[in-house]
Amino acid sequence: TINSEGFVRTGTVLQHGDPMILAVEERDPTQRTLGRKVRKDVSTTWKHHFPGVVTDAVKGRRGVHIGVRANLPMQVGDKISNRFGSKGVVSEIVPDVKMPADSQGRSFDVLLSPQGIVTRTNPAQKIEVQLGKVAAKTGKPYRLPGFTDNRDESLEEFVSAELRRHRLSDNEDIQDPRTGKMIPDVFTGVSYFYKLQHTSEGKGKARSTASYTSEDQPARGGKEGAKHLGDMEIQALLAHGADEVLKDLKLIKGQKNDAFWRQLKLGQTPSMPGSPEVYTKFRALLKASGVNLTEDASGEHIFAMTEAEAKELTGNREITSSATLGDKDMAPISGGLFDPESTGSLINGDRWGYIALPEAFPNPVMEEPMRRILGMTRKEFDAAVASNDGGGGQSFARRLSRINLGAEKARALDIIKSGAKTKRDDAVKRFRYIDAMEKKGVNPSDFMMTRVPVLPPRFRPITRQNSLTMVADPNYLYKALLDSSKDYKDTEGLPDQVREEARGGLYQAYRSLVGVVDPEHTQLQQKGVRGILHQIFGKGSPKFGFIQRRVVGTNIDVSGLGVVTPNPALKLNQIGMPEPLAWDLYEPFVVRAMVQRGAPATQAAQAVADRSPSAREALTDVIATRPVLVNRPPSLHKYSVMAFEPVLTKGSTVQVPPAVVGPFGMDFDGDTAAFTVPVSDAAVRQAKEKMMPTKHLLDVRHGKATYVPSNEYLQGLYLATKLPTNKPVRTFKSKAAAVEAYRKGDIRIDDPITIVED
Repeated sequence: TINSEGFVRTGTVLQHGDPMILAVEERDPTQRTLGRKVRKDVSTTWKHHFPGVVTDAVKGRRGVHIGVRANLPMQVGDKISNRFGSKGVVSEIVPDVKMPADSQGRSFDVLLSPQGIVTRTNPAQKIEVQLGKVAAKTGKPYRLPGFTDNRDESLEEFVSAELRRHRLSDNEDIQDPRTGKMIPDVFTGVSYFYKLQHTSEGKGKARSTASYTSEDQPARGGKEGAKHLGDMEIQALLAHGADEVLKDLKLIKGQKNDAFWRQLKLGQTPSMPGSPEVYTKFRALLKASGVNLTEDASGEHIFAMTEAEAKELTGNREITSSATLGDKDMAPISGGLFDPESTGSLINGDRWGYIALPEAFPNPVMEEPMRRILGMTRKEFDAAVASNDGGGGQSFARRLSRINLGAEKARALDIIKSGAKTKRDDAVKRFRYIDAMEKKGVNPSDFMMTRVPVLPPRFRPITRQNSLTMVADPNYLYKALLDSSKDYKDTEGLPDQVREEARGGLYQAYRSLVGVVDPEHTQLQQKGVRGILHQIFGKGSPKFGFIQRRVVGTNIDVSGLGVVTPNPALKLNQIGMPEPLAWDLYEPFVVRAMVQRGAPATQAAQAVADRSPSAREALTDVIATRPVLVNRPPSLHKYSVMAFEPVLTKGSTVQVPPAVVGPFGMDFDGDTAAFTVPVSDAAVRQAKEKMMPTKHLLDVRHGKATYVPSNEYLQGLYLATKLPTNKPVRTFKSKAAAVEAYRKGDIRIDDPITIVED
């Protein structure tokens, strides 16, 4: 079926796992490959569980293009909708012989349940169903106006009259062929339904461990993409008091931990991982922005970096050139931003270099405190920094060194106590700035910088994939700073006006690197290059910043996603986990269980890959002791994240007991739920003890029941608990016998009965 050029032939019938394109990609050298080319298998296979026929297979200039025609069978979890937007999912596929039939013995195509469709329905849908029934009998369509004025008769009256005229009723007694029971007064009719392109197979995915980003976080995207744990999920876990679960998510599953997973699979007790790489990068970014982060017994402290601290950090490792890597071999250029002598090894270089400034400039993060203490406006401050009078930066530093912090603090305190209201706000800020400097033991002049720390290469990589080169933003900004520094040096001996303009441009390049202003260069703006502080905290919205996306939130291993469908047979603490997803999700733990039973690690891993009976037995045992955490975003409160006992199910949907839908904020209209498995023993114990639905029977917000019946369950409760009929009391030997009698139609739901069990 594969031709001599390595791709499938036209007319081939593809089954799951069949190859479509056989290919090996040769990738250009990168920092991580130490300048060597690498080869990677990039073959394409048919990943669907239904067959497809190849209709076209063409090799073009940009690769091979293959067209496949396939009939997608309806599956549980697939999305359907009528013409009024009442979308829902298929919760069960029933053979015609088991499908309820109408009064004429015809099996229904679709049964609608309040649990499966949106409960807020458009009344016009009912009109369509009723008139559709008439049209099916007469063979003539109805054409109704978009709006009616109801002057002659209402639409409802018209529809009722049409039904009577054709001797039809919108309600029928339908028969359940499995039991022969007649179900009275069910609304029936004809309506159009569409199968939407959203399939449960396309949305369902899970991973144990897979690919990772340059920050050693689990990578997103594709069938093995990691799920994201955001700030709202963290708040929900904190509301549960699940600190061990949170530690498990951040330290074990939130970063690359090859050694940990290897120890776990080998049946050993793995050591707890240390601080995540992404937090190390966060600290480094802060330092690169001119902010120092120090730690002592009382905690971590943030303060602006001084010139002395910058010298201690960077040593004698000066960066003199804006050059980076060679165009062909990706080799570092001597003296440049990736020079191994200054920055360390090419792949994981962790040395701090520095860019020397021709004159001293204020640390940009200290502009506001300096300006307040000097009593300057923003415009006056910028002019003073750019001025070349009296020696430029040295003159500005001398002016700052002459400030008496004690006297300025006392003056600010006097204004706060008895000064004019218009000046108190400024005085309060000055007092706080001065007080912080006194406690730190520094003077404003200590923040005049002659060197700019350069972030180690491991935190600002340059990577190349095919013809695409990806450059971390700081590299562009360091280049701009070096170029501006050279421009300023070239103005030596020129008029003061020219030098001041160049000096102002140099300081703007410094400020844009730090991220207190946007880059001025048009090309940098077009590329969307952002300063370091903008990267950390986000520009415009914090949720797009590094701290929100990477430090607070994180991508996690041992996670997945699936469409949710209802399963009333499940208990409150149970959840139906699709077996195909469970294999991927629980893979490390199944291997561990088999190894602990005596199987060699390689054989255990192969058994899991082959889905062997022994591996399936181990999977069943593992899920019985290890719960799954389920999250339905957005996580508005603690009940949006709960723990469940997984039950293996067929298909590709995550099945949930309908009672938990309310707290989760779920709808069965194609909604997906994210899930993950706790790893550490402490996290497993906490999930069971604190996060199971039965641990939250009363809602903490109002003390009322958390899980309450609704829709048909509420109707069933009403019917089952209303006053008994005048019928005699029936006696049954067991609950099962009573249920069987109800299914056969021998008793009604409100008939009085007695159950006598031995």
